[in-house]
Amino acid sequence: MVFGDNMNDLEMMEQAVWSVAVENTRPKLKKAARIITASNDKLGVLKTIDALIRQGYHCNDEFLEEMRIISHS
Repeated sequence: MVFGDNMNDLEMMEQAVWSVAVENTRPKLKKAARIITASNDKLGVLKTIDALIRQGYHCNDEFLEEMRIISHS
């Protein structure tokens, strides 16, 4: 799982199985992400990691629902 918030993260996002972009990033990075979480000023990365740990490290539908994912592919 990788997290990105700026265009310098694009290549990493494109290669990862589970890529997470924060809401306040550029549209191109959001498009490359599998998951879009809350913005970095609203602790999106922390919320994603916390939800993942509580789900037993499973990126399943229950995890995605808990995150109230804005979009995922």
